[in-house]
Order: sequence, then structure tokens, then C-alpha cells
Amino acid sequence: MLHEILLSLSGFSSPFLRQVKHSADNDVDEPALGVLSPPEKALLVNLAHLSELHTRLKEGTRTITASHPSVICRAVSTAISSEHLGQFRKKILEVENSILTKDAAYVGGYGIVPLSAMVGEFAPWTRRLEWLSKTSDFMSHRESIPGDEANTCNGATIINFLRTESHTGYQDLEEAVLSLISTAESAWVRQLSGWLLHGSLPQFGQADFMVQVDTPADKREEHAAYSLRQNLVPEFVDSQTARSILFIGRSLTQLRAQGIGLDAAEELLPSHVNLLRRLINGAPLRSFDLTEIVHSLRTSISRNILSRLLPLSKVRDMLDIFQDFFLLRKGEFSRALICSADQRLRDRGGRGNGAQAVRKAGKLEGIIIKDAELVTALNEAWAEMEALQNEDDPVDEELERARDLLTLTTASPYKSIAQEAEEDHCLHNCLPSLYLFHDVLFPNPSYLGFIIQSPLDLFINDPDVATYSLINAFLLSIRRAEMQLNNLWRQTLLRRFHPSPHGPPFSSTEIGKSSLLERRKRENGRSLRMRKHWATVRSATYVLSELSAYFQGEVIEGSWKHFRSWLTQLDGTPDAEGNSRLDADISCHSDVDNDSRVSFDTDGEITSNKVQPDPETLTNAHRLYLSSLTSSLLLSSKDFCKAVRGAVASVQHYTALMSRLQRVQKSLDLEEDEGVLDALADHRGEEKKILVEMDQSRGELEEGLKEIFISLQMLEEDGLSELSGGIDGMQMEAYSYTPRRNAGLDRLLIKLDFLRPEGRAVENEVDSP
Repeated sequence: MLHEILLSLSGFSSPFLRQVKHSADNDVDEPALGVLSPPEKALLVNLAHLSELHTRLKEGTRTITASHPSVICRAVSTAISSEHLGQFRKKILEVENSILTKDAAYVGGYGIVPLSAMVGEFAPWTRRLEWLSKTSDFMSHRESIPGDEANTCNGATIINFLRTESHTGYQDLEEAVLSLISTAESAWVRQLSGWLLHGSLPQFGQADFMVQVDTPADKREEHAAYSLRQNLVPEFVDSQTARSILFIGRSLTQLRAQGIGLDAAEELLPSHVNLLRRLINGAPLRSFDLTEIVHSLRTSISRNILSRLLPLSKVRDMLDIFQDFFLLRKGEFSRALICSADQRLRDRGGRGNGAQAVRKAGKLEGIIIKDAELVTALNEAWAEMEALQNEDDPVDEELERARDLLTLTTASPYKSIAQEAEEDHCLHNCLPSLYLFHDVLFPNPSYLGFIIQSPLDLFINDPDVATYSLINAFLLSIRRAEMQLNNLWRQTLLRRFHPSPHGPPFSSTEIGKSSLLERRKRENGRSLRMRKHWATVRSATYVLSELSAYFQGEVIEGSWKHFRSWLTQLDGTPDAEGNSRLDADISCHSDVDNDSRVSFDTDGEITSNKVQPDPETLTNAHRLYLSSLTSSLLLSSKDFCKAVRGAVASVQHYTALMSRLQRVQKSLDLEEDEGVLDALADHRGEEKKILVEMDQSRGELEEGLKEIFISLQMLEEDGLSELSGGIDGMQMEAYSYTPRRNAGLDRLLIKLDFLRPEGRAVENEVDSP
């Protein structure tokens, strides 16, 4: 029986121990086991449990090692099979050898081996094998869920599981867990080292790595696009470190593709390898060590190589495009685009269509704009901007670059980056206003996009462009509403008309005089009736113009000048102490030896050079600038964005009604004065409907303007610091850039104080000391 027990513990099947286990589990008395006493059965049950654990582990690890898609899980499974189960089998051989040599610790009198001695010898292994079986089941069961990435066991999942399990009070389990953590993290570091040293994805287990290849959205993009998969990032890797890892590998990939700085990369390789060796010195890997090493690698590569791939001049040129066309610094572009869009809709029978119902005037229901029409509208805007240039003016290179890089499509950029929007602070804070303003210019949502070409993708990504697109839609909606209101003042016949007398001799007759009096009486009545509407138009124009002046002048222009001055200082301009801010920032965070600072002349020779701007420092500072900009534009305030959207929609409907009223009144004048009749039209009835609808729309517009004021007042009372977008002091210090703190809303509120509701004014006076 001892021989069978030892074979069963070694992983072989034993009918005898299976029968003992079955009898104990089901509380059934087996006749064949009648010779065993209850204590012997209890001891044999423990040995049968160990045998079952060993057998299950051996089969489970064999399956995982052979077929699991994760290389890290395979490495952990191999470590369980070869190391831990190997130690268990070695223990079995030691016990067997002791029994054969009649060791007194196991063999008693008359050569009898007590079962209690064997059970006591293997008892410490029960807890360890149960935990190893739990780990094996964790990897195999989560693997068996097809198509569910959240529940699939990958490298990051097993590493997180093992690091959680390391918090135990049993020393033997802690040693086993740390051993498997060392194996898993070593496999992960091997995958990581190829990406950080050469910019190449792992040949085996690429689907298990945190960086994945994306299909380029634009076919003109020459290089593959890489992105992070958050479900593949271990928990000890923070978001900033993960973005730095993506940045380093993507930079090396582009360097290799363009053949720039290859000798420099080889020169820096030994020092980079020495840095990565520090990651495998002990388990578990510390997050601080990884962050420090990745930052040192990033700084070394950026200082010595990337300044040639992405010079600061390219960054400035791209930011100028965003400032001019997305943030509307060039007002002629916004005007041309809005006019082109309105003309496109008039051609389609949209705005200003007399066949529309009065309640739907100015609304774009039932009209669908295709991408081809959006491209045509954008091209017409470019053509109008080119027409504004004189023949003697030099070629506007920025306009040509913008024409090649800007797109206008109906494809939403938010759907493809939904996961990144949860992490990117700019988009995450703007979630309340993501889809509010993109359908103002055209009936279906349209998005102004930017084609990110290499190497600019080292500086800007899709979420950043989506944030610029949101800001552009917000500013365009206000600009378009302001233009519609200003166009009403150009309609002189509707605003002010004093009929002149008929020419002689008819004007001297009684009929001519009475006709003149009747016409002037009619126009005076219209003027009195329209006075309240023109007061509302004037108030709305004033409110929108003040909002536009605040956002464009105080917020956007002030933030841009502040950010551009920081970029100018990055260009190596010394401060009062003779050191650039970039030198101080990099020296505080870099662990790379000063001797590794090398640059390369035109012949490829290694020469000493000054420290160049760090592209990722620029990227992080730009994201802080964007986050501060979106917060200062109040795009993170749900109430304010809804109030502005409602006011813009009311202006669109209101201006369409007033333009339609002018056409109807002109037809009525022809009918009454000249006798021109239209048997198919009821101009008098339509005029009454329009006036009733205008009164209702006027009330909605005034209410929308008051809601804007109330939301601004609430933001001022709550404090704009709550809308700072997660910009704390540590982030500012790490990126060496401090966003500009714009002026508060108090001056804007003073200008808009006439919108203050009476009840709220009384309440404020009572509460004031």
C-alpha cells in the first residue's frame, strides 16, 4: 500500500485512494474498506487530496503551457510545473528513500511505517498545492471565456492577481507567490525591453503586450499607428509611465523607419540596457523604480536623438494651425465656413425655405448632409480665403498646410477613442458637452479634424484633436449665432422704413395723399409691433458678443500667449542665471550620466551640443494647456453648455422667423399697393402665425439668455478652481509648465448684469451683509 500511496502522490492514478476519497466525500461505507479503521481512513483522505491536487495541477499546467495565448501565463505555468511541483516530487523521493533505508523517523518497530508520519511530512504541502491549483484554475478558467477581453487572463491580469495574493500571512505561500511574481515580471520585462530599446513589438505573445498596432484611419499615413490597451497594462504601471513607454517605442520606430539617428541609438544602447537590468533585481517590481527608469530612458532619447526628428519649429507651425483654424484666430476662416455651410443648406432647401411650417422655420429637420458635401463646403471656404489675398502677397504657407491637413467629416472622433476619453483629462472633463455643438453648422453632426502625420504623432494624438474639434464647434456655434443676429440689422425694410410720397401728379391728388397716409400708418404699426423684438435682438447680440470677446480675447488669446512664451523659453533662451528652464527641469529628473549627452552633425560624427527640448515634456505641457483651456471655456460645466446650446438654437429659429416675416410683409405690400395677388398663398394668415411664433420664440430666447447668466453666476459663486481639469501642483512641477490662470467671471457678469432675474437680485441683497 505504501508503494501505491507514493506513486499516487507522484501524480499517478490510484483506484484505492480514489475509493477512499469517494467514500469520505459521500459518507458511504465501502465494503472493500472495512479493514481500515476510521483514523486510517481520515489519514488516507488527506493523502488522496494531495494526490488529486498534484494530478490536477500537472494536467492544468500542461494545457496552459501548450495552448494559452499569453506568454506570461505560460511562463507562470511552466514555473509551477518545473519548480514547485518539482520540489514536491523531490520531497516524495526523499520520503521514499528514507523508508527504503529504514530511517527511524519513518519506520518503526517490525518495519511498520505509520501513516501519521507520512501525513505529517506532506501536511505543509497541502496549503501550497491548493493555492497553486487556484492559480492554475484562474489562468485556465478566464481563458475559456471567448471574446470577453475584460475576463480573459492575460499577462497584466496574472501579474495583478499574483501581486494581490502576495499579501498573505503564510510564509510558505509568500515565498511561492514571490517566486511566480519574479517569473511573470521577468517575462513582462523581456517584452518591454524590446520595445524600449529597439521600438519593436515582441515576436511571441504580441497580443499580450500593452502596446498594440492600430490600423491607420487615413490611408495617407505611412507608418503604423500604436496605442495603449488599458486591459493589458499592469496595475503597478501608472498612466504617465504607460504613455512614456508608448512614446519611447513609437519614437524609436519612426527613427528606424526614417533612418535618423541610428548610430546614436546604437551608441546609447549599452547605457539603456544597464538601466533596464535594474528592473529584474528583485520581485515584486516597484512602481517608483519603473517610473524612474522609463523617465531616464525617455530623457536620454529625447535629448540626443528626437530633437532632430521633431524640432520645435514644427511644433510651433502645427500649433499655429490649431490656433488659427480650430480656435478661430483667423476670423475670415470661420466666416467663410459658416457662409459656405448656409449657402449649401439654402441650395438644399434648408434655412429660409418658405415651404417650411412656421414652427420649424430655421430648423434643419429631415436634411442629411453627406461627407462629399462637407468636403465641398470646406473647399469653398478655402477658395474664399484665397480670394481675399492680393496678387502681390506672398504665398501663405500656413494656409496651404492647413488645406492639406484639415478635414470636415461626419465621422465622430469620440467613438473610436471612448476608452482614452476616460483617461485623458481634457476629454473626460468635457464629456457633458461632447455632442452638444457639432450639429449647429449642419443638420447632422460634423467634425473638423486634423490628419496627424509622422513625426507629429509624437506630440499630439487623437484625443487632443478631438478636444480641439469640440472647442471649434463651441466657438463656431457662438460665432454663427452672432452673425445671424448682425445680419438682421442689415434688413433695413424690416428694421426701419418710412414710405415716401408718390411722384407728381399722383402725389398731389387726394387718393395719393390718402394712400401715403395709409402706408405710413401701416409701417408705423409694424414698427411699434417690432420694437420689442429689436430690443431682444440687441440684447442677444450684446450677450453673444461679450461671450465671444471673453472667450476669444481673455481666455484663448491670453492662454496661447502664455503657452507660446513658455515654448520660446524652451528654445534655449537663458534666464537671469544663465540657465534655460529646460536644463533645470531635465537635470532634476534624469538619471542618465552627463557623458551620454551626445548629438550628431551632418556627417554623423558625435559632438557635444546643448540640451534640446524634450518632445514628451512638450506633449505633457500641451495637454495641460488644453485642459486649462477647456476648463476656462467652461466646457466642463453641463448647465452652461446646455444654456448656450439652447440660446443658439433659439437665435437660429428667431432669425429665420424675422427673415421670413420680411418676405411675407413684402408680398402683402405688393398685394395691397400694386394689386399683385397670389391665389395659392395666404400672406395675411401666415403673417399672424409668424408674429405669434415670434412672440413665443422671443420669450424662449430671453429665457435662454437668463439661463446663461445664472449658470455663469453659479460658476463664479462655486469657484472656477473646481473646473481646473485635475491640474495639480505636482503635475505642473513635473512638466515644468504652469497653465495661465485666467481672470474670473466677475467682469463678464458685471457686463451682463441686466439679465439678472429680479428674485435672484433680491435674494442676493438680503444675503449680503
